[in-house]
Amino acid sequence: MTVRGEVLEEARALTEGDRNDTYGDPYHEYTRLASMAAAATGLPLTAPDILKIMLLMKINRMASSPGHRDNYVDAAAYSAILWEVVARGKTDNPTAL
Repeated sequence: MTVRGEVLEEARALTEGDRNDTYGDPYHEYTRLASMAAAATGLPLTAPDILKIMLLMKINRMASSPGHRDNYVDAAAYSAILWEVVARGKTDNPTAL
């Protein structure tokens, strides 16, 4: 397996395993977080907005610690979750996917 495959596999294992078991469905998790952040800031934040912020946080950490593999794994995971949230939000039934 290539290095990129290993990073993607680790991200998949995290998002479909431990973290999903611990925190629940990412669609609902980030929708709830967006509601809380919107209430706290007064800004109209959405789940995709929160996930983009999480990606920016990981990119920022890559800049300060470019050799820390976890940041790349997490960025891959956040990208995949972002796509799932966007795709599910486009359906009439967000639990359909």
